[in-house]
Amino acid sequence: MPVRNEVQYRDFDISFKNNPITGSINVLKNSDAVKRSIRNLILTDRFERPFRPFFGSDVNASLFENFDTMTESNIRDAISRAIREQEPRVELLDVRTSSSPDRHSLSVTIYFRVRNEAQEDQLTLVLERIR
Repeated sequence: MPVRNEVQYRDFDISFKNNPITGSINVLKNSDAVKRSIRNLILTDRFERPFRPFFGSDVNASLFENFDTMTESNIRDAISRAIREQEPRVELLDVRTSSSPDRHSLSVTIYFRVRNEAQEDQLTLVLERIR
C-alpha cells in the first residue's frame, strides 16, 4: 500500500532566534505556522505592504470607533474576509469577539482547521488601541 504524502506547512519564526540544538533559525510547523500567519494578516493594514496593496485586514482602523455591536460585527467580517481571501491553508470555522471598552481593547478568538489536519484549533488575540 503506498504511503500518502502529507503536506506540511512551514514558516520561519519571525523572532529569528537560533535553535539551541541545530544552531539554525527556528521553523514553525503546521498549526503554529498558520497561527503566526493569521496573526500577521490581522495586524497588517491594507496598503501597508509594498506591491501587495490588498494584503491585510484594516482592523486597526476600526479600533478607534466606539465599541458597539456594529463595530464588533464589522471587525468580525473584516477578519473573516481577510482569512478566507488570503490564507488558503485554513478552513475558517468561526470568529468571536468580546469588547472591553474600559480597557480600550477587543478580544478576538478565531476557530479554524488547518487543511491537512483533522483537529480544530483556535487563536486568541487582544487588539488594543495605540494612543
